[in-house]
Amino acid sequence: MEHLRDAAESIRKFNLATLRTTALAGPPDVSDVVQSLITIVHRIPQALEQTSGALQRHHREGSIRMDDGSDPRPAVLTAEENLTAAEVDLTDDILPLLKKAGAATARMGTTRV
Repeated sequence: MEHLRDAAESIRKFNLATLRTTALAGPPDVSDVVQSLITIVHRIPQALEQTSGALQRHHREGSIRMDDGSDPRPAVLTAEENLTAAEVDLTDDILPLLKKAGAATARMGTTRV
């Protein structure tokens, strides 16, 4: 779990570091960022699927207790449905868009000397 917290913190630091558009020195830096984002988004669906699988296992084992004492089944189903939807959206919608952006930026250089 610490790896995911570290990844989230790295993204937060990148977002802060690039608040100004001058933080990325040139088009090659932009391309590097896009390629890294493609890699990140490509790997997230597996993490979502494995997280959903763990949730299902905990539910089967009866190890989930809701804080209000209610039946955990509706919450488990909601979580599973949304994890699956996120996986599909990343794979079918976001990843292809990033790949198109990556193909466009991969050929970019800078005119600065």
